Amino acid sequence: MSIPQIKLLNVGEIRSSPKFRSDKYIYPVGYKASRQFTSLKNHTQLATYICSVEDKDGTPEFVVTCCGQEFRGKTPTEPWSQILDKLPRVSRATCSGPKKFGFALKRIQDAIHEEALLQSSNTPTLTRRVKNPLEKGSPITKLY
Repeated sequence: MSIPQIKLLNVGEIRSSPKFRSDKYIYPVGYKASRQFTSLKNHTQLATYICSVEDKDGTPEFVVTCCGQEFRGKTPTEPWSQILDKLPRVSRATCSGPKKFGFALKRIQDAIHEEALLQSSNTPTLTRRVKNPLEKGSPITKLY
């Protein structure tokens, strides 16, 4: 099975707090992406998963929703590990939360960094609300 395309739905809001960053990635609040992955209801089909980042008491909370179920964690890997625990072994793959969320993809990193630059030039505290730079949730790959 090929790796399904990840669609960036919303870049989100870049926070200046170091809690919303790792050594490699920025985790914008309101970030939202969709991707196809093995369905929780029918393991022979794909389903749409929505990955998002929320602010929970000043720290990022990573949320994945699919098939009416919601999975939450303190890292991008935690909700995906919970999902993989519900799938048969055949569906298992190495679980990299940043990859599953899309943070590891260069085109998404570029969009996040572009927003960070725009926000830093317009608002010194990096807390300005940003809109999706893409039109109507179209795949970010169309821009690159």
